[in-house]
Amino acid sequence: MYMSPPEHTLVLVLVLVLVLVLVLVLVLVLVLRREEPGPGAGLHEAGATASVRARNDDDG
Repeated sequence: MYMSPPEHTLVLVLVLVLVLVLVLVLVLVLVLRREEPGPGAGLHEAGATASVRARNDDDG
């Protein structure tokens, strides 16, 4: 399967972006899972507050 150079470059860039996004998501998931209550507990509180706000918006 031969692609012209512009298409090949576009596909290559898209694949690289996809891989980078997947790696970032995996790193974030691992960091958040490993995180125990302590200095980073504020992040979980902020997430809980956002989810409560979203639920309240749905009720209205």
